[in-house]
Amino acid sequence: MAIAATTVLLQFSYWPILTGATGLFLDDRSLGPVYLGLALVPFVFLVAAFASRHPRASGAVLRGMGLFILVALPVSASVGPLLGVPAGYAVGGITALRPPDGFSRVGRARGIAVLAGLAYLVVMFVVAPLFAAFVGAVLPFAVLGLADQALEWRAREAP
Repeated sequence: MAIAATTVLLQFSYWPILTGATGLFLDDRSLGPVYLGLALVPFVFLVAAFASRHPRASGAVLRGMGLFILVALPVSASVGPLLGVPAGYAVGGITALRPPDGFSRVGRARGIAVLAGLAYLVVMFVVAPLFAAFVGAVLPFAVLGLADQALEWRAREAP
């Protein structure tokens, strides 16, 4: 439920950032949508941490926002916001979401899932750029949920 709520809120941040950033390339110098989207970033991680009932939610929110800045800004500046913003959300979500019950260290599995999801996004960007924008809107927290689910399946199958 936390992933669904976070993904819905992410839409209110992702699309203004993407719209404003692409407007800069089209000689529309209005940064208002970018500022609005960036202002909503903390709320996305706030919902992720508190809705997932993270035991140290406030620290998880700060770590998620810090990782978002450390990843999204350089990747957006070098490659573009279509890859940078989802990458920032996905990497920040690794620490913002509570680990599944019984698992203390899920960073490796979530990291692999994020890299696989971003590789898929790069392929979609080459094949169908418009579709890649929609994939980037739902990808960040969906891959984290898939990684957690895979960990739970593996734990049930292990003797």
